[in-house]
Amino acid sequence: MTYSTFQTIKLAIVDVTGLAKDALHIHIGMGVFLLASYLFRHHPKRWQFALTATISVALLGELWDLYDSLPVITSPKVWRSSLHDLINTCWLPAVLTLLQRQFNFFGSR
Repeated sequence: MTYSTFQTIKLAIVDVTGLAKDALHIHIGMGVFLLASYLFRHHPKRWQFALTATISVALLGELWDLYDSLPVITSPKVWRSSLHDLINTCWLPAVLTLLQRQFNFFGSR
């Protein structure tokens, strides 16, 4: 079986880090979220922008995975796996955004 460059890079990251794919989704989601929150640090909607960036990156990654899975895309397992990955990637950033929005969890400037 041949892999796309995207899949090869993902497998190499799994090999180098020794982390499970689920853990990598969580780390990548938090990394994108923290980077975006830093880039938008002076904007009043910084946390919403960071969450939007995280969701966007997660969706793009899953679309790329689905594209690479085109021969078996009709399998319910592929769709469940994509949903699982999206939840893993976006869950913690979504919780942090809700905490900030409801309770000013990170304080105000």
